[in-house]
Amino acid sequence: MALRLEALVGIIFGVVMLSGAGPLNAGIYQWTDDQGRVHFGDKPADQGAKQLDIEASKSVAGVADDASRRAVQKKLLDLMNRERQQKKQAKAKRKADKIEQQRRCTILRQELADMVSGGYLYFDYNDAGEREYIDAATQQRKVDEMGELIQTKCD
Repeated sequence: MALRLEALVGIIFGVVMLSGAGPLNAGIYQWTDDQGRVHFGDKPADQGAKQLDIEASKSVAGVADDASRRAVQKKLLDLMNRERQQKKQAKAKRKADKIEQQRRCTILRQELADMVSGGYLYFDYNDAGEREYIDAATQQRKVDEMGELIQTKCD
C-alpha cells in the first residue's frame, strides 16, 4: 500500500511540474477511504478531504525551478512521513488495545470458571460494608451475566 501511495504522489508531482501550474494549493485534495487507502485529487471526494498547502513558482519556461521543485518535494515527503508515523502509531495502539482486551478476557474467563466451580465464596457487600452471602438463584444469575459479558466482549 505504501508503494502505491508513493507512486501516486510521484505521478501527481510529475503532472504538476510538467503542467507549469502556479500555486498548487488551489486544487489538490487528500482523503482516506473506508479501507484506509489515501487518495489525492483535484476535487474533494468526501467531507473528510483536506486541501493540501503546496505551492510552486513558475520559471520563465513555465516549469518550476529546482528550488521550488525541491520545496514541493520536501513538503510531499514530510506529509508522507507524518502519515506513515500516524499509521504506525495507530497500529501500535490497536495492537496494545488487543493485548489488553485479551488480558481482560482471560481474567473474566478465569473468574467465571471459579464461579462455576464454586472456587470462591459468593457474597456481595451491603451499604454498611458488611458481607452478605447470596443465594443459589442470585449466584446463577451472576454466572449467566458473566457468561454474556464474555460472549459480547471476548468472542
